[in-house]
Amino acid sequence: MINKLLKFIYFLIPCICVLIGLEIILRFTNLSPYQVPVYPYDYFEKNDIYGYDIKKDQKRKKFSSNEYSFDVWGNEIGCFDYPINNLKDGYILLVGASVTWGFVPLKYNYGTVLENKLNNTRILKCGVPGFSLKQKFLKTTNIIKKLEKKPELIIFVYSFPTDLRGDYLFPQYKVENNILTTNKVISSFETGEIQLRKDSKKTLSKKIKYLLSQKSYLFRFSHLMQKNLRKKLKKKEKNESNENNKNLLDSFGPGYLSYFDENKMIWVKNIWKEHLQTLKDFKELAEKNDAGLLAIYWDDLPDYSASTLESLINNDFPITLDNNKKVFNFFEEENINYLNITEKMFEHVGYTSILDKRKLLKGNLIYKKNNHPSIEGNNFMGNSIYFKICDYTKLKPKPLEGCMLLK
Repeated sequence: MINKLLKFIYFLIPCICVLIGLEIILRFTNLSPYQVPVYPYDYFEKNDIYGYDIKKDQKRKKFSSNEYSFDVWGNEIGCFDYPINNLKDGYILLVGASVTWGFVPLKYNYGTVLENKLNNTRILKCGVPGFSLKQKFLKTTNIIKKLEKKPELIIFVYSFPTDLRGDYLFPQYKVENNILTTNKVISSFETGEIQLRKDSKKTLSKKIKYLLSQKSYLFRFSHLMQKNLRKKLKKKEKNESNENNKNLLDSFGPGYLSYFDENKMIWVKNIWKEHLQTLKDFKELAEKNDAGLLAIYWDDLPDYSASTLESLINNDFPITLDNNKKVFNFFEEENINYLNITEKMFEHVGYTSILDKRKLLKGNLIYKKNNHPSIEGNNFMGNSIYFKICDYTKLKPKPLEGCMLLK
């Protein structure tokens, strides 16, 4: 028995040494920090009204990928923002999803850029990753009610690629085992059928996996290899699906629901009707609080969507590139002020179409490995919004304090 144990130990020690050696070597590669966004463990909490939220009074946690690394937290109203001290009427409330939450340190967030330009106006920066339009509205309502102070201006980011899907699956995400995870998926894009994801009981294993993803470079490497293998297998399955002309729509996943042609897919029509009503709810909320309202329109970016959209079109999928006009027309009909920030970005780099494949935004205004604005992109957004709201004839009869009047 002792001999067997010794043999096992003799076998185990070299294996451990090899693993330690690999861990050390990998620490000199670009696998540090983690390559894909992993929201911090225990950063979100359940919310009975809109599914989940950033945990209130959340302590600082590290948020990292190989393009950024910074601390995130939650203040007393569940926002990644500075503490609220002596707030008075006349503040600006900024709500949105991950673009507004910001994949940059808070001091570089576009909300902070805007706040610095409007040096006498407090901006509450309340983006929550994964939020749909309905969740943004409900959080806005909740904040105003809790603070018992009226905002001067409500700014919300409308995300064309994700808000429609998020409202249809409301809530699309949930907090399970202290981790943000998927709650519902569209199981068939032919019928619109929704499938509810069952809760997992593997609390300990998920926590261990998360901790390893943050601390172990060897784990990151193995995860990257596994991810690339899954991607290749998925691509192979997709190609086979295309060849067999079977479930073509389902093979591209949920990311393109906003492009579905309601004349060919009737179930989509009612989704749009209910979805656009939430935009009107925002307008009525602003009017109720005697506040201005500004929608920031965020669209798909060619760097990540051009090839897929072209493939969908070439395969005669029931999609249209004109659905964004539904949103613009609704803004116009309801007299909702908006800024098409994506159009501004297109103009800045020279894009003329969503189908442009030149990848001009990557490494410029957005990160190279995810489609969120970089520090430069946040600065661009903050300045663009500043110019918009300071054109006071579009929003209020008088300018916000600190604005230069731009005729």
